[in-house]
Amino acid sequence: RQIASDLHDELGPCVVGLRANLESIERLAVRAEPALGQRMGERIATMTEILDRIQGLNRRLLRKIRPMALGHVPLAAVLADLVADFESHSPGRRITLSAEGLAERYGDSVDITLYRCIQEAVTNALRHGDARNIAITVRADRRAGRIDLAIEDDGTGIAAGAPHGFGLIGMEERISALGGIWRILPVVPSGTRIDVTIPAQPYQFGLSAAAVRLAAP
Repeated sequence: RQIASDLHDELGPCVVGLRANLESIERLAVRAEPALGQRMGERIATMTEILDRIQGLNRRLLRKIRPMALGHVPLAAVLADLVADFESHSPGRRITLSAEGLAERYGDSVDITLYRCIQEAVTNALRHGDARNIAITVRADRRAGRIDLAIEDDGTGIAAGAPHGFGLIGMEERISALGGIWRILPVVPSGTRIDVTIPAQPYQFGLSAAAVRLAAP
């Protein structure tokens, strides 16, 4: 969380400052002798391209390390944003999310685990399974003190006995660290389903209206 904060609060403004200074130099280059102005323009364009790459890398690192929205907006909204981002970069694919009874947050460990599980499962379904449809269901059971997550796709599936990649191993470690369980199942006629159950209670100061209703006797 601290690394993500530093990237956002320190590196981000530095990139903005550099871009502003380049724009200022670009205005000065217009007044320079034509040959010099042209060379300056070429250097400015190169530096602007480098800055664009740095800014894009910073955004990707932030998303990988810790989505900045976690802990600031309701968990369901963060997950919906993740799904929308997948759809926007996956034309022709349909990804749906059903979130029932989720509190606004459950604390960093649970929130980030749910986020990463969905991120990894959808990435695998699109990249390796060539899935056209992916359905994500998240249900919170306050009385039982758990969250159930299911991700089902219609892709090519996982070959029997195939070793887990680093992504699935990381998912397993996150879930196990919280005392949760998970399993991968084949879907008929084709596809994969991942079921996850994680012990969880709403964060003390972040209950949503849905969570309050679940908690009512």
